[in-house]
Amino acid sequence: MKANWKLFFLGALVILVIFPFAYLLLLSMASEWRFPALWPSYFGLRNWEQVVSSETGLISSFFVSTAISTCVATMATLI
Repeated sequence: MKANWKLFFLGALVILVIFPFAYLLLLSMASEWRFPALWPSYFGLRNWEQVVSSETGLISSFFVSTAISTCVATMATLI
C-alpha cells in the first residue's frame, strides 16, 4: 500500500513540475488562440523566428551574458 502512495505522489510531482513548462512551450508556438477554441489555429515557429531574427540583439546579448557568467563563475571558483 505504501508503494502506491509513493507512486501517486511521484506522478503528481512530475505533473506539477512538467505541465507548466509544456504549457509555456505550447503558448510560445501558438498564435491566435481565442477562448472557445480547444486548440490554437496555428502551431509553428513563426514567433520564435520573429524573436531571433529581430534587431533587438537577442543572440549577441545571450553570448555576452554567457561570457560574463563564465567569468564570474571562474573567478568565484578561484577565490
